[in-house]
Amino acid sequence: MYIGNRTHPDVVAHAIIDMDMRIINLLVLSLLISCSLQDNSRFKIASEFDEQEFIWFSWQESSWLNGQPLYIPILEAIKQIHPYSKIKIVYSPHLNYNKEQLQSRIYDVLLNSSVDTSRVELFYNESPIGAIQDPGPVFVRNGKGEMAVVDFQYQQGHPLTANLDKNVGQQMNLPIIPSTLFSGRWCLAN
Repeated sequence: MYIGNRTHPDVVAHAIIDMDMRIINLLVLSLLISCSLQDNSRFKIASEFDEQEFIWFSWQESSWLNGQPLYIPILEAIKQIHPYSKIKIVYSPHLNYNKEQLQSRIYDVLLNSSVDTSRVELFYNESPIGAIQDPGPVFVRNGKGEMAVVDFQYQQGHPLTANLDKNVGQQMNLPIIPSTLFSGRWCLAN
């Protein structure tokens, strides 16, 4: 209702309410559309503080630059972490140990260090590996909860080390997602 050249306050209030309702409807509609269009098949990597199923370590009996054997600091980390998270240890052909001998050696060291081995799984990789943080594996999960392994390129150490992510994916029956990106220290992205 107009009074002279002014608008009645009730008309203004209703116009504002109508505009607010349109905005709210648009926001709700946008939210519904974006939720229904969300692609649950897309994989993403876990962030640093997401819950982890396992913490992965590699086991090396040898040393680096004449220092202590590399498994010693790994063992200390395992002793601190295993009460809170399950551990997966990757081991591979090493020194004069065969698969069974090294597996037995690892369990002996863990038991002698009071590690609850029910919270530890061993994973044998047929190719030699060094530090696991360089070649992988890198796990991803989609909105449906499905896991996969990303096959990053890797250019350091033993040439067979580059196969670690594929070996893990195959042994765990997980899909392997190829990538042209490089993983590892001193590597530049493709």
